[in-house]
Amino acid sequence: QSSSAGVVAALVALGAGAISFGQAAAMVVGMNVGTTVTALLATLGGSTATRRTGFAHLIFNLQTGVVAFALLDAVERLARPLVEQGEAQLALVAFHTTFNLLGTAMVLPFTAGFARLVTALVPERGPRLTRRLGNAILRDPDAATDAAAATVSDIAWATFDLIAYRLRARPDGRAGTAALRDIADALADTRGFVERIVFTNPSGPGAVRLVEAMHILDH
Repeated sequence: QSSSAGVVAALVALGAGAISFGQAAAMVVGMNVGTTVTALLATLGGSTATRRTGFAHLIFNLQTGVVAFALLDAVERLARPLVEQGEAQLALVAFHTTFNLLGTAMVLPFTAGFARLVTALVPERGPRLTRRLGNAILRDPDAATDAAAATVSDIAWATFDLIAYRLRARPDGRAGTAALRDIADALADTRGFVERIVFTNPSGPGAVRLVEAMHILDH
């Protein structure tokens, strides 16, 4: 679950001669993919945004790992002079850094398409106004407060939209009633979420922001 710790272990084994450079390079690629398990576990029970971030991490590391694994033979040949000079560990660190930079360079020009792919793989679920809220995010009070504040803002804008809709000539009452029901449900869900956010320092900036969000909800 920690690619950094895994790379250190591979460096030690390589330095001791327990594994070859090619084996160490393959291990590093595998660790880079394996570390995505941590991110995926963190998405369990999380919001749509949380799950999309976890899947983006997985897809990015998988494609980087596939490319790096395909280049292992070429990398081994390029690193041979360093390995023969007793600098196998330096060559491994250089390989690890290079293939991560290569993966980043592959994705950066296509971030918009990459985002659309992740969005398609992890579609929105649940009510529109409270999609940011999730039980998993409650473990981080600051992140939970951010999500609650953004949700309160969405509810406020939905309320303004409904008021504007009601002020128009001959509005459709059924649609307005449905919007009002969605807002009421979102308010109830957000209140329940906010009540479960616990700060160890009740006078800290995060707790103050939480109180402000609760004050807006009350009005």
